[in-house]
Amino acid sequence: MKAEQAMVTDLGLDGALPTSNKASTEVGIFLNDYAASKLEYFMKTKVAITCDAPARTVTTSVTITNDVPMDGMTNYQLGIRNVGYGIPRQSFILDVMYFAPPGSKITGVTPDADDPAATRTGVERDRNVQSTRYFVASGETKTISYTSTLPAGILGPLSVRYSPTVTDTPVSISNSCAPLFAGN
Repeated sequence: MKAEQAMVTDLGLDGALPTSNKASTEVGIFLNDYAASKLEYFMKTKVAITCDAPARTVTTSVTITNDVPMDGMTNYQLGIRNVGYGIPRQSFILDVMYFAPPGSKITGVTPDADDPAATRTGVERDRNVQSTRYFVASGETKTISYTSTLPAGILGPLSVRYSPTVTDTPVSISNSCAPLFAGN
């Protein structure tokens, strides 16, 4: 079993978050369905990264589109927890979780959370983390952005880890990031 675990770790399949920016500088943006629904089939996402090199900041944005039809859905598919919020059961209730690069500090989140009481912050493997709850109604598109300051020193190439979805998630990294990251 130890040999298999070592192989999984060597291949980078263990899911462990990097603890330094030497090999790569990784941001993470993940989505959790708080509605306890089966609506993700109708979710489209895209991720965009921009930077302010003089300020030494990186902004990670996820755009979420809800294409859930208003008719023809079963109770099994619809959001269970939506009723408690007084929102339609076709709406996504998402905890959007952002992992800043190691040694970075999260300095801003836009827009404000739809449920501020559900916002959580913490540190995981020297990475500041924030989870913020948002509602995305059927037919709506919402973009959520997290900005973080980068630590001093040389940074490896910028990489992005994100939640996979049923559809492809296009990822774009702006040319504004090139001066900050080796190899970008």
